Amino acid sequence: MSTYHFHGGVSGIQNSFGDHNQNLLVANLDELVERVRAEQPAQASEAEQLRDELALAAAQNRPLDQGRIREWLTTIREGAGASSGVLALVTSLTALLGR
Repeated sequence: MSTYHFHGGVSGIQNSFGDHNQNLLVANLDELVERVRAEQPAQASEAEQLRDELALAAAQNRPLDQGRIREWLTTIREGAGASSGVLALVTSLTALLGR
């Protein structure tokens, strides 16, 4: 039996191992923006700002602005219908972001 000593990140289309769920976050944020535009156009700006903050924080290698993230998610959640895809995505993103 051998032991593998792998020290690199593992990422790709089919998984999000080693990237701290960033692939999953980006995919969910893109879908959130599309769904919010369709289901709650009044909150489209918040969804876009949320996606942009994540991208900017990653590009600048800095932590997310916790207060703004929480505010945007709350605004989007309040406008979402009880059984909407938006609500499901907000719930998923909240868990992924540790909110």
